[in-house]
Amino acid sequence: MEEPQRRNLPTEDEIEEEANARCAWPRSIFKVAECEKPKFYRMSGMFFLIAYVYSVLRDTKDAVVMERQEPTSISFLKTLFVTPCSILFVFIIQKALMNKSVGNVLKASTLVFGVYFVIYSLVLLPLQSVIEPSIFWAKDLFGSGKMAVRGLQPVLAFMLTINFWTSSLLYVTSELWGNLILSLLFMSFANDVCSFKQSLRFVPIFYIISNLGLFLSGLSMLLFCTIQDNASYNINQYTINGIFFLGGCICLLIYFIQKDLEINILPIKIFQETSVRRKKSKKKVSMAEALKQMMKSQFLLQICFVVLAYNICTNLIDTTFKCTMKAYALANNQTISSSVMRTQAVNQIIISTSVITLLSTPFSRIVQIFGWRYAGFITPLWAITCCFLVLFLSIYNTGTMGTNSFSLVNTIVGGAPSLLGYERFFGMIAAGGLKTAKYAAFDISVEALSMRISKDDRATAKGIYAGIFGKLGKTMGSVITIVILGITNAVDIRCASQFSFAIILGMCALWMYAIKYLGFRYNESIENNFEIDLEESKNLKQKLADAQGDMPEKIKE
Repeated sequence: MEEPQRRNLPTEDEIEEEANARCAWPRSIFKVAECEKPKFYRMSGMFFLIAYVYSVLRDTKDAVVMERQEPTSISFLKTLFVTPCSILFVFIIQKALMNKSVGNVLKASTLVFGVYFVIYSLVLLPLQSVIEPSIFWAKDLFGSGKMAVRGLQPVLAFMLTINFWTSSLLYVTSELWGNLILSLLFMSFANDVCSFKQSLRFVPIFYIISNLGLFLSGLSMLLFCTIQDNASYNINQYTINGIFFLGGCICLLIYFIQKDLEINILPIKIFQETSVRRKKSKKKVSMAEALKQMMKSQFLLQICFVVLAYNICTNLIDTTFKCTMKAYALANNQTISSSVMRTQAVNQIIISTSVITLLSTPFSRIVQIFGWRYAGFITPLWAITCCFLVLFLSIYNTGTMGTNSFSLVNTIVGGAPSLLGYERFFGMIAAGGLKTAKYAAFDISVEALSMRISKDDRATAKGIYAGIFGKLGKTMGSVITIVILGITNAVDIRCASQFSFAIILGMCALWMYAIKYLGFRYNESIENNFEIDLEESKNLKQKLADAQGDMPEKIKE
């Protein structure tokens, strides 16, 4: 009975024709065939909620850390806590994937985060003043310049992460949500349940919908700032507790949506695959063995470097912008947490609006229209632009205050009018532009590359470049920040923006070189219709023969 029923199903190409038949805007954005809608709606709902939780956590954790600690404390948190935890959990996840499906690991991880958020909101936050040391413990150690004369002033930022450990824990877990759930597990799950052609159509729409979540989170944060400005201390604390409790409830909702998708939707076959080029399934190996094997692949190394470069550049620019936000709040006698959260919320609304606008136009098909290489160049070119938008103003403003690490700068511009407002404004544009480029170009181009990797290797490869090297990039950016602060004996990275400027330019040059290579390999894979072999043990002729051998008979003819 199954074979006749299978023959009655439309082919994958017929589904593609139906989906691409939508010509008039805005229906042309929604390239989803009728039979794909149940699957698409549930996956979109999951991604929307994951992105909403991620955005709310990101804005909240930054504001909390910058209020109770220093902006440069974030560099220590990323280096000493976030990265080791991320790598550890990536290995745990890859170990679980040897015996469990990506979907099961995603469900379990979502439940764990949900339980944590509820415990944090109901237990850790209310007892914060009891379970933490005195709020003056770390600052007393560094008072009256006792450590500055020894060249140890940057260590204050680290000591504050210990002093206010509950906010440090919040920062680490929020980063893990973005790294593990948003970037790794959901996208691995999407790659696992979608064909290559579906992925090219679905991923841009997923990012439009996820940015609706980011837009809603920006509005939520503005509402929270309004409450914070007009309410008592106790009401503010209850509101913060409510944010994390809501996050736990949303995690539970994500779990049930995915369960419904896997039980009621995915088992139903909706088309015949006509372009499958499946190889023999490989024996599953441990993450350590896979890492050792795959790091011999030039292709994977270049993807890892691109992800590494993006995160290093973003980290340096974001750290500078965070220091700018705190300096602006202090200069204008504003509450740091409220000012930072409001700025982040407005920036989030701008980012989400920009991404939705771009992905609602033919820009969403930039990989198909202009080629992978041109899509890849967008983000590093914007990172170079950020250097001129933000870092030059940071150099100038610290020079006017006489705090720049280069005395020549202090001599030239010392006493000149400060342009701190402009630095904050252009910092928003630079940081927001980088996030926009990430969602609208960088992520889509990387996902297109990922879909050319064989299905057996795809999840493990993603765990390496997104799970490990994504965090290594942020860590390296943080380490660079710490080293610069140590060399200059400063707490504000803006005082040494010259170093950041040179490093970002160098990284972008190497980044664009890697993109040229990846663009060549992607085009080679598309033109010759074979999957990219990470082991690279076969020559092109052998790969073509394999691809031809794996095609259905009708396609061969």
